[in-house]
Amino acid sequence: MIILIDDDSVLLEIASELIKETGYESLAFESVNKALEYMQKNGTPELIISDVMMPNMDGFQLKERVEQLFPSHSVPFFFLSSLSREKDLVRGIEAGVDEYLTKPLRPNLFKAKVKSILSSATSEEVPLFRGDLAKMPFVKLLQFCEKQKMHGKIKIKQKEFSAWVRFKGGQVVYEEFEDKEGLLEKIMDLHQGDFEIYQEKPDLEELADVLASPGKLPSLPDKIGGKLSAAKLGKRIFQIQTEYISSTPAVIVTQVNYKGKTVYRKDMENLNDKTTAQLEKLLIQQHQETEIQIKNKIARIRNEEGHNLKKKSRELSFEEYFDAGLEKYMAKNYEEAYKIWKKAKEIRPDDQTLDINLKILAKKLN
Repeated sequence: MIILIDDDSVLLEIASELIKETGYESLAFESVNKALEYMQKNGTPELIISDVMMPNMDGFQLKERVEQLFPSHSVPFFFLSSLSREKDLVRGIEAGVDEYLTKPLRPNLFKAKVKSILSSATSEEVPLFRGDLAKMPFVKLLQFCEKQKMHGKIKIKQKEFSAWVRFKGGQVVYEEFEDKEGLLEKIMDLHQGDFEIYQEKPDLEELADVLASPGKLPSLPDKIGGKLSAAKLGKRIFQIQTEYISSTPAVIVTQVNYKGKTVYRKDMENLNDKTTAQLEKLLIQQHQETEIQIKNKIARIRNEEGHNLKKKSRELSFEEYFDAGLEKYMAKNYEEAYKIWKKAKEIRPDDQTLDINLKILAKKLN
């Protein structure tokens, strides 16, 4: 999402239309305070385009405030101004502004600069995994990152809403949220949207306060993003992940995990002569084929087991309680979800994802 800020409503309307023509979405604000309020609630924008001279707070002060709000993210800044004096241009460069364009807007130049900034920002990072929240709810993403001791961030996108959630050693970095439980609750309630998982190189000294031991951290991917989803059948959730491994020989690997164990694996080799576009297409194709294959296989197994499954009387595992609670949460049966997740907490009292879920549920029930 691109944030536009200017006290000139006509300019905002023109700039919004030009951004739409580039294929991006934007939100326009005539008030700096309202723009900041929106960002505090909804997370990091992809780009901020702002006037320099505005009431209450100028563009340079706004940039400082955004850097304070999002210390771990470098938000691209694009200044628009009627000021063309050299000292103002120099000040913008020294402040780390990505682009500085004088008014009035020149449509083609403006669109070209917007595309250039965003392409530069996205080319630096390729997601480790991407997927659909309808197939992989945010609660399961939290659990995945915690199990993998992830050091990085998740980007959540749905229509006009986007947000970043950062992790250190698999734990959510709370100090980056102005309203941590409010934002996480909003994300957890999303049933549709897209997600991207980005992995960052860890600073082991930085991780010392959240990791009991270094553990084994997954290696950073090559410049091809993977896919992550889940196949659900009743209370059972099978995690499906596909990634490109640039080894010798290169291979596309799909794994299906259930209760932390790999129950199925598929490799695609003979990829050395493929282009990046071809590799991305093959990765998506293999992931989708595996999704269909696993869903059909699980359905056949359940039909074979029939009613005998219902007759088995045993204590549920943590994963089964967790998934059962998630099913109730997604159905908005918050009271039952709370009861089930409390039972899961008895089995694993130190699970951070579960703590987050229970705090959000307690807030909903009060």
